[in-house]
Amino acid sequence: MEYAGENNYDQISVDNTRPGTTNNQNGLFNFSDGQGITTKAAVANAALGIFNTYGEIGTRSYTLFRGNMYSMFGQDQWRVNSKLVLEYGIRYDIMQSYHALWGNQAFFNPSVYNPSLAPTVNPSTGFLTGGDAYNGVVIPGSGFPDSAKGHVPDAILNGTYSRLFRGFDSNYSPTVYSNIQPRIGFAYEISPAPSFAPAQALHPAPRHQRRRTRWRQRSLPACLLADERQRRRTRRQWCQPASTRLYLACLQVPQPESWGWNVTVEHEFTNVAVFTLSYVGRRAYHLEQLANINQLQPGTIQANPSIAKPDALRPYKGFATIIESQNTGGAFYHSMQAT
Repeated sequence: MEYAGENNYDQISVDNTRPGTTNNQNGLFNFSDGQGITTKAAVANAALGIFNTYGEIGTRSYTLFRGNMYSMFGQDQWRVNSKLVLEYGIRYDIMQSYHALWGNQAFFNPSVYNPSLAPTVNPSTGFLTGGDAYNGVVIPGSGFPDSAKGHVPDAILNGTYSRLFRGFDSNYSPTVYSNIQPRIGFAYEISPAPSFAPAQALHPAPRHQRRRTRWRQRSLPACLLADERQRRRTRRQWCQPASTRLYLACLQVPQPESWGWNVTVEHEFTNVAVFTLSYVGRRAYHLEQLANINQLQPGTIQANPSIAKPDALRPYKGFATIIESQNTGGAFYHSMQAT
């Protein structure tokens, strides 16, 4: 039985390319000479405090992640005769996705996104008006536990975001119960000198145990904890909300796994050396890949030349890019080894 967890101070913002976003905790001002109120010289605008955009990263959110893994296995060796040895076994694993002890993590789920509740995105400025800024956002579990008090801001615990508990399990991604891993191999001595030994086995890997998983399972996203606050200023607008950028994991996450096999031929040269030649292969399934599920279709911008802000054309209004971790990748490995 294995118990695992993480304690994270999450403050993640790698987007520093769109107006109003930053990875600088002290805040980032942008000055240029191309705005409504301007001296027509960026350095003079800076001296006068006339800026185009401003962005800051909010207070770090402290998140305790926990997960459980249960494993059992059996293995045996059978010496059939003096030349043949069989090895066989089976292993079974249950690997749960991590969950936040205080409930301060969130995901975006397209199945609960309601287009009728989507904010209106200004096609010229990209600012949001009306609608539900958290449309499609899911907080796993049935509610914030009592232990969240003192760790999660009271403004979040006061019930304002209770609607985001939409009946998903606290682990969010369903647990996979089909991780049955057989192992089989044998060794056969052809003659007193050479021998032959093939083997094959299935190896699973824990879900959400990769570097990027921590930001798919990050704390409550920017729209709730201001991990990535976006503030913009024009002549008459201050603190206008803009489309939120999200990083997260998808709901259905198949267990990463790989089949491994090898074949070895060994020959002993009496009083000289033992020569070994092996082939090792592996086929991996359900490896992590990243996909932008809020990506514009090819030709969208060209078909809408009057729209200045691409966020106004995205499938899920109110959000910019939504980078989702999906276990859809695969890999092959082939190797010859000689000693």
